[in-house]
Amino acid sequence: MIPNWPTALPQFPKRDEFTGGPVDSRARFKTDYGPPILRARTTADPEIYDATFRNLRQADLAVFRSFWRTGLDRGTRSFSWRDPVFGDAALWRIIGQGELAYSLVARGADLHDLGLKLMRMPGTPWWGPYLRPGASVVPQVVADWNAGVYGIGGQKVAASALPGVTGTFNVWSTSTSDVETFTAGVVITAGGIPATAPGGVKRRVYFTP
Repeated sequence: MIPNWPTALPQFPKRDEFTGGPVDSRARFKTDYGPPILRARTTADPEIYDATFRNLRQADLAVFRSFWRTGLDRGTRSFSWRDPVFGDAALWRIIGQGELAYSLVARGADLHDLGLKLMRMPGTPWWGPYLRPGASVVPQVVADWNAGVYGIGGQKVAASALPGVTGTFNVWSTSTSDVETFTAGVVITAGGIPATAPGGVKRRVYFTP
């Protein structure tokens, strides 16, 4: 499952504490006269940002350190997070600051600043449209019968894989008339998520409680 930025931490740094932009990946060729010739090396470029989360308490740092060590496997995995400027969902990675994976500044009175160097990975995740507004948690199961999009554990699957899902989920269901309803703690047994749309249902999105 794709990890997400911890909900127990501030979701965004302050705007003036988030700076950066796209990596310049253009190839340059000198010419005898005039400006150099520029050519794109790739069709999509990563973006690199410096982010500072100020005035975190030790309890917050404990949440982050657990996220770093376990959720991100010491920073080797990407995670889901909404862009602090544009608000869209993306995959991000903590790429470190030289010899440091991240930086901490003790400000006293149990207040600390957490500094991160982040890379926004190129591309748009397929599951982005299924995140809840303002949240970064990737759904456990997507059954979008209307659009023909199906996923389990953050990976796209065929519709035929849906009936094998079991577990307890919080479910957002959208009817064919675009009325959305929420049900918490739904117990799903084998076959509980059909491969074809139930009558009057457009899609259902399932999150781990």
